[in-house]
Amino acid sequence: MTSREHARSAGADRRRRRGPSYRQVVLTPYGQRDIRIVAVLRLLAASCTAVALIATGSALGRAWNGQEPAALWIVAACGAVLAGVCAFAEIKYGGAAARAEERRIRHRLLEVVFRSATLPRNNETEFTSARLITLMADNLERLTEYRQTYYGATVASIAIPFLTLGYVAIAIDPVVGLLIMMLCPLIPLLIVAFRRAFRKTSARSRSERAKLAGRYLDAIRNLVTIRLLGRARVLRRSCASRGRRTVAPSCASWPETRS
Repeated sequence: MTSREHARSAGADRRRRRGPSYRQVVLTPYGQRDIRIVAVLRLLAASCTAVALIATGSALGRAWNGQEPAALWIVAACGAVLAGVCAFAEIKYGGAAARAEERRIRHRLLEVVFRSATLPRNNETEFTSARLITLMADNLERLTEYRQTYYGATVASIAIPFLTLGYVAIAIDPVVGLLIMMLCPLIPLLIVAFRRAFRKTSARSRSERAKLAGRYLDAIRNLVTIRLLGRARVLRRSCASRGRRTVAPSCASWPETRS
């Protein structure tokens, strides 16, 4: 056995000892297939909607010019019906796929737990067996609902503007279609640049709000002691001043209200 084969065999032994990876447990091949099917249904619904709109516009144009648009009205009606069918199938199939994927992942999680050689057996450890299983299965319904129902549809929705602009570039005006298509990626880039520019300010604002909330809760918790010590007015002014600084730096110069 060569050194490469020996290293490969050792790696396989380590993977078998560690058990299945996180991705292998919480994302099944059937779940990946369902994500792709939902994305295709969203694209089909958008394509049928586009066909219905284009046919409707062409029919109105022909009717305005005195031509017979009967065939275009039939195409528009068929496109609208198919778009509704695809949209309904997307919602129905996504919900059913989410429930099926939830059952598959739950069974895999329980199988991994019950096959584990270090399963907690008493309350002396940090996680008991029941608490470990509850923690692993928590939010599983929301995870599958997001992944099977929304993730594929969201990815398809990102591709729809590019498909629309591709049609514009082919059928109407290549310059306008390609130019707008090149400008589309600027939107997420501008959002990322804006978030990075104001990240420090946002973090500082969140920190100030957290300090203000902690100070306010401490005051409520120790309200009797504060009143007995006669520090209520001082604490009120301190919280008001911090609150004005948290809302906006320009509010720090506002006059204090008297009560």
